[in-house]
Amino acid sequence: MYGNIMLMIITILFCVVFVLAGFIIWKFPPSFNGLGYRTAMSEKNPATWHFAQVYCGRAMFISFLPALVLSAAAELIGFIADISDNDFTTLSVVVIAADVILLFAVIGMTEKALRERFDKNGDPR
Repeated sequence: MYGNIMLMIITILFCVVFVLAGFIIWKFPPSFNGLGYRTAMSEKNPATWHFAQVYCGRAMFISFLPALVLSAAAELIGFIADISDNDFTTLSVVVIAADVILLFAVIGMTEKALRERFDKNGDPR
C-alpha cells in the first residue's frame, strides 16, 4: 500500500520535473554553454544553442504536460482499483518507460529541427 503511494508519487514527479524544466528552458534559455540541452549540434555556436534551448524547452513542455495528465490518471486509476502490488509496480514501470520514450522523441525532434535550420557547421540555412 505505502509502496504503491511512493511509486505513484515518483511516477508523477517524473513528469512534473520535465514539465517544469521544459518551461524554464523555453522561457528562460540558459546562457551559451551553460546548463540546458547539450549536444554537439546545439553547442556549435550561440545561435544553435539558443534555438536548441527554446525548441527543446517548448517541445518538452508541450509533450510532457499531457503525459503528466495521462500518467497521473493511470496511476490514480490503478491505485483506486486496488490492484495488486506487483501489477501496480508493472503499471508504474510501463508509465515511466513511456515517459522515457517521449523524452527520446523530444531529443530526436530537437536534433531534426537543428539540422533543418542549420548546416553541419552551425551556419543558418
